Amino acid sequence: QRLIVLARRLPAGSERLRRAESHLLQAADLALRPDETLELCRRGFGLATDEQAAAALHAATEGWTAATVLSVARARRTGEALASIASAADAHQGQAAVATILGEAFESLSTDELHALAQVARVVPAARDTVDQLGGTGFLDRLLAAGVPLASGDEDRWDLPGPVRDLLMTVAPPDVAALATVADAYAGRGELTAAVELLLAIEESDRAAALLGAAPPATLDAVDILGYQAFVDRIGAAALDRHPAVLLHLARLYDGAAFFDKRSTVLARIDEIV
Repeated sequence: QRLIVLARRLPAGSERLRRAESHLLQAADLALRPDETLELCRRGFGLATDEQAAAALHAATEGWTAATVLSVARARRTGEALASIASAADAHQGQAAVATILGEAFESLSTDELHALAQVARVVPAARDTVDQLGGTGFLDRLLAAGVPLASGDEDRWDLPGPVRDLLMTVAPPDVAALATVADAYAGRGELTAAVELLLAIEESDRAAALLGAAPPATLDAVDILGYQAFVDRIGAAALDRHPAVLLHLARLYDGAAFFDKRSTVLARIDEIV
């Protein structure tokens, strides 16, 4: 006997299925390949599509079947060039298809929940507790029940298709206070890189610099030196002047990597500050 279960998530009580011989298909497994996108255009909708236009559409939709079908159907219905639709995928026209797909989900969420969902879009892939931190206890379950296409990956990490994520980030501006709290939670769990990346994304350079400056050397030794250097560049001179310990850490990392000239340059900068 064989059983096929189609669902965004398995219902309660279905844990026994995991004990059977099974194969779980995730969102990435269901995404269209570039050649399948081309075949959909030609054989599915009878469009004389070239490989370049199909590749552009695939890149815009990231293989998400529903968004691809709506885009190709629009090209068939209106006669608009598929390349034009693909090139506008990050503008209002491209987002209209995604908004249509998510319309029912949007209608079932409150204004506050949509605001929180826009913040979730800025931190995915994220763990359940991060999603619930932004929207309240049980927020992830409410989003799934509403039909928001969150897909689970390894280690309880939930993600959104790229076009959906991009659209949701236009629903509400960044909530700096809420996202900074998430960054604090990352730091508390030892996820320093994720915390600093999020703080810089919301333009909280001082908080990012303070976090890096207070980090123990053993923690920073696990950070790629080029990644740390990129953080320093993004933090900016003004914040570095207020948090010279960030530069001291950089000089130490340069020394360990035998970048002695760069170390000397950074040490000279620290002398200017202090």
